[in-house]
Amino acid sequence: LQIHALQQKAMYYLRILFSLVFPFFVAKAGLKKKSLSISGALLGYAIGALLAYANACYVAALLAFFASGSYVTRLGAHRKVRLEADFEQGAQRNWIQVLCNGLAAALCAVAYLAFASPPRPELPIDLARYPSPSYVSLALLAALAACCGDTWASEVGAAFAWGQPRLIIGLRRVPPGTNGGVSLVGTAASCAGGGIVGLAYWLAVCAAVPADDLIAAPPQLPLLLAAGAAAGFIGSLVDSLLGATLQYSGFDIDTGLVTEHPGPRIRHISGCRVLNNHLVNLLSSVITCLLLPRLALAATPWLL
Repeated sequence: LQIHALQQKAMYYLRILFSLVFPFFVAKAGLKKKSLSISGALLGYAIGALLAYANACYVAALLAFFASGSYVTRLGAHRKVRLEADFEQGAQRNWIQVLCNGLAAALCAVAYLAFASPPRPELPIDLARYPSPSYVSLALLAALAACCGDTWASEVGAAFAWGQPRLIIGLRRVPPGTNGGVSLVGTAASCAGGGIVGLAYWLAVCAAVPADDLIAAPPQLPLLLAAGAAAGFIGSLVDSLLGATLQYSGFDIDTGLVTEHPGPRIRHISGCRVLNNHLVNLLSSVITCLLLPRLALAATPWLL
């Protein structure tokens, strides 16, 4: 018993060390590659440390979102400059963007600690044996996959889509860069982006969850891939619906670019000026976070 207690204590301190050190190097890399501003790196470090302390699988999912999102943002930058007046080439994520993309996940991590606090090892997604931790973990996965899926949809869609996208409400053709515009390429990319987060979560599960616990759980790979892809799609869908209705999109007659700012030489395309991109990202993340675990319960009763 004494040896077991010492092992648990050692694992607890290792977890604290990991949660402090690993996010530091990720934030440092983000600063070096100019993906993050100083404020974004500081808040990103805090959120990363919280997620790493709660569950190693959480920080793996966060890393997949950050790394893949930073990569796809650079795709076709020269094309996006010609389409969107508000696009900034080489723009860095500041603390506001990090907060709006990471707040829901951070709250889920806090909730997880109430159900399965360290030094307890990482748990698989198993709604029968671990209902509360699994539910919260699905919610966190959904929040990050929604943000990643939306990023992939907008960035990959803008870089590689052919023809004009269609407004999600009414399906009329709109200029590329319009809030609420959807395309087949962007929709497929949203599922792929969410799936990347699910895949990263699964790899961490394989590495961190004890083997006997993993064997007794439902198959994790199809569950996490499906949950991630679904969350990516739902997050992009919610983002498009909010963008088409509560975000202003206009066409600048002088520059030929899509803008979010009304003006005398701006022709209205869709939406009204209620929300900005940051609030839309936050709301789509929160809505997907709340929705996906309920859908998982309804669609997969074999998980119970």
